Amino acid sequence: MATSRDLNNTLEQVLNSGASAEVIGHLLRTARERLRMEVGFVSEFIDGMRVFRFVDSAPGVNLIAPGGADFLAQSYCQRIVDERAPQLISDARTCSAVVDLKATQLLPVGAHISVPITLSDGHVFGTFCLFSRYAVPGLNHRSLALVRAFAEMVALLLEERRVAGAEHEQNNTAIHHVSTFFTEHRVSFSPSSIVDLNTKEEIGTELVPAISQPSPLFSNPFLLLREADRLGLSQLSGVAMMESSLAALTHLSADQFVSMNVTPQLIMQFDFNQWLRSDCSRLVLGLSEHDIVDDYTSLKARLYRLKESGVRIAVVHAGAGFASMRHILQLQPEFVKLDADLTCGIYKDKGQQAMLEALMRFCRSQGSILMAEGICSDEDEAYLRTAGVGFAQFDSAS
Repeated sequence: MATSRDLNNTLEQVLNSGASAEVIGHLLRTARERLRMEVGFVSEFIDGMRVFRFVDSAPGVNLIAPGGADFLAQSYCQRIVDERAPQLISDARTCSAVVDLKATQLLPVGAHISVPITLSDGHVFGTFCLFSRYAVPGLNHRSLALVRAFAEMVALLLEERRVAGAEHEQNNTAIHHVSTFFTEHRVSFSPSSIVDLNTKEEIGTELVPAISQPSPLFSNPFLLLREADRLGLSQLSGVAMMESSLAALTHLSADQFVSMNVTPQLIMQFDFNQWLRSDCSRLVLGLSEHDIVDDYTSLKARLYRLKESGVRIAVVHAGAGFASMRHILQLQPEFVKLDADLTCGIYKDKGQQAMLEALMRFCRSQGSILMAEGICSDEDEAYLRTAGVGFAQFDSAS
């Protein structure tokens, strides 16, 4: 377990590290602006005091400053850590759990969201907190999920500082570099229609990642997302994906779905359930055959929770990855998507046709629906439709 000296040294390192401090500042500003709050801060609990370590405020708002402190016992943060008050409060003046606190009346506090920053050993470092002097009625479970994700990111940065040496410096630089793509909104997701080959009607859309302002290290969005997983930044990529998918759903009819390709690491690290309510059955998460799964038991347990909520699963790049039929057998997906390399030119390639026939038989035996992606000619479309493939995506260049 971390000692007070360990934590003080860790915090000093973070404060002296421009990269880590900048990331935390970006997280606070991003959360504050998205949720329309006046103040965001990261606090540390020390000897019965709450110390404001990082602060981000709206222009003209000067309610607290870095280095300021007050008594923890009389704070919202303590009641939330003790579970005596909810983490999300739209209007504190109507919340019986905090209405007696001085800050509620004197500041006053209106909207308030606070999430404990919990380290891997269970120690509560402090809180990631946002508040305003006015009520914000539109706050909901997705608002809280965003703050929880960012609190986990701060915990990760604090833990990272405990690792000494060159490896730490490289990791810290990489974390800063990758996180800025998300905090500066340089990762976006473009819709790619999924259609019924028989009716030509759109049944759903896949959100395909793209990077604006690429760097010398990252111009491929798929590489960036996998690097985010490797660095433990799945909270940031997960937030970006969920915000994009929920926005896309508002532009689709009630019988259409949104599909996103995710990694096993993202499934294990990011809590999709926090973001979902009535839209669950309209979300499809795709796992690639290229992705190695070391522990199917743990992954299936996570997917089971998602499926219980109505989320549907797809195995994508079927026929092209190392996993062959194993993902389909283990994960029992609702959809299987034939890889584009096996789709393009299929009308004239006997080998591709044989693979399609085998996959179709296998999918039928498993209760999965086979889809095709990357159709690049009218001839391919006609062949797939005649073969019995009902749903597909077309090559954007065709």
